[in-house]
Amino acid sequence: MKHPWIAFVPYAVISIVHLIAIVAGADVLTAIAATARMPLLALAVVVVLRGATRSLAGVLLLVAIVMSWFGGLAGSFAGGLSLPLMLLFFGLAHLAYIWDGAAIAATETASTDA
Repeated sequence: MKHPWIAFVPYAVISIVHLIAIVAGADVLTAIAATARMPLLALAVVVVLRGATRSLAGVLLLVAIVMSWFGGLAGSFAGGLSLPLMLLFFGLAHLAYIWDGAAIAATETASTDA
């Protein structure tokens, strides 16, 4: 792709729609936009990484995005499961982001040592 940042345009647009919906008090549109944001981010990452060598860092980034999405969706569950599920999924997302950063750092260190 000539300009990989173009893959992030749908994510940026839905994020702006989400913010406007929050300010306008449009609860249904807010829920729809919030639900669509993370899949659009994951799609952009897949598009940008297409053709690249598969790496642990890329997989972990996608896992972290999906776990963040699940954490956001867990807030819509009724009853007492909402908060524990949100904490679980957001916690897993954070662990994946941390592991992703460590994988990137290890890759960069290995490439500079060679």
